[in-house]
Amino acid sequence: MSPKSISKEDVEELMKIKRKGEKELEEFFQSMIDEKRNNLGNDLISILIRAEEEGVKISEDELVPFCNLLLVAGNETTTNLISNAVFSIIENHGVYEEVRKNPSLIPQMVEEVLRYRSPAQVLRRIVTKETEIGGQRLQKGEVVLPWLGSANRDEKKFENASHFNIHRSPNHHIAFGHGIHFCLGAPLARLEANIAMTELIKRYSSITLPQGFTVDPIEDSAVYGLRSFPVIVRG
Repeated sequence: MSPKSISKEDVEELMKIKRKGEKELEEFFQSMIDEKRNNLGNDLISILIRAEEEGVKISEDELVPFCNLLLVAGNETTTNLISNAVFSIIENHGVYEEVRKNPSLIPQMVEEVLRYRSPAQVLRRIVTKETEIGGQRLQKGEVVLPWLGSANRDEKKFENASHFNIHRSPNHHIAFGHGIHFCLGAPLARLEANIAMTELIKRYSSITLPQGFTVDPIEDSAVYGLRSFPVIVRG
């Protein structure tokens, strides 16, 4: 659907679906929290409940939104990171074979995937006080959208920025944000991606794209990933 063809009715229908999904997800997490209260374990939700009950920086009203955040930030992004990594190393001729021969390259390959196909493409920030950035005056309450995907392809920062290069060094991408807003789960995401790619490469002698493959992207400007991703594997 092109931007010109989007009507007011389309937007209203989309928002209706969005609100319905949010309500269902909220109800799902609320029922899970209620169940966990009666049977606390060592899982993350139980830990959050204990923190709420002990008054440690989290309230009852914050529990469900926090669970929503963990689901999106801790699952969706890492899932896309792994599939983006597989896509990148088989799309670029010879990279899969190179990494398979030398698995020590996997961590730096993952870093290049984070730069080249950042799972989180854009953030949303609200200005807390009047300030100026890059000659642009920002007022308190205004919304700023930093495009991480664009910054990670900045030719002023990265040589041949549109080229996938697992030997890029240094690689100061901002796929996980920066400063006080740096992603809390970055070490876990890196660990998961490194383990997943190590096991995949160990298991399969080759992974290739099927004939006639076409990219099927997730239709969301905030994330970068594939909705479907068929591949041919050989043990």
